[in-house]
Amino acid sequence: KMYHLLKEQFGGYENVGCTQRDLQNYSRDLKTQIKYNDAHVFIDYFRRKREINPSFYYAYEVDGEGRLKYVFRANQISRKNYSLFGDLVSFDTTYETNKYSMIFAPFIGVNHHMQCITFGAAFLVDEKAESYLGCL
Repeated sequence: KMYHLLKEQFGGYENVGCTQRDLQNYSRDLKTQIKYNDAHVFIDYFRRKREINPSFYYAYEVDGEGRLKYVFRANQISRKNYSLFGDLVSFDTTYETNKYSMIFAPFIGVNHHMQCITFGAAFLVDEKAESYLGCL
C-alpha cells in the first residue's frame, strides 16, 4: 500500500527512488528497532510526565539483560485516593492480553460512595511475590 501511495505522490514507480522490496526491508528494520527500544520509550514517557507533574509516581525494574521486569504507575488522583481509601486493596491480573505477554495488574479499591477506584496499575513479567512487592 505504501509503495502505491509513493507512486501516486511522485508520479510513477520510476520516480519513487526505491523498489517495493527496499521499502519492505526498511519497514521490517524499523519495526525491529522499535521492538527493542519500546521499553525505553515507555519509561521516558513516564519520566516526562513526572517532570510535568511531580505528584506522578512510577517505578520499574530491569533484569540483568536490561529487559523490563515490572513497571508501576500512579497519578496524583490515584495517590490521593489511596491515602483516603487504601485500607483494602484488590488486584485482578490479566494474562497475555498484550503483545509482550506481560501481566496487567490494576490496584483497585472502593471509595465512600461504593464506587471502584484505581490506585495504580502495573505490568509484570511473572506472578512471583517479589514482582508484586516491587510495585508496592
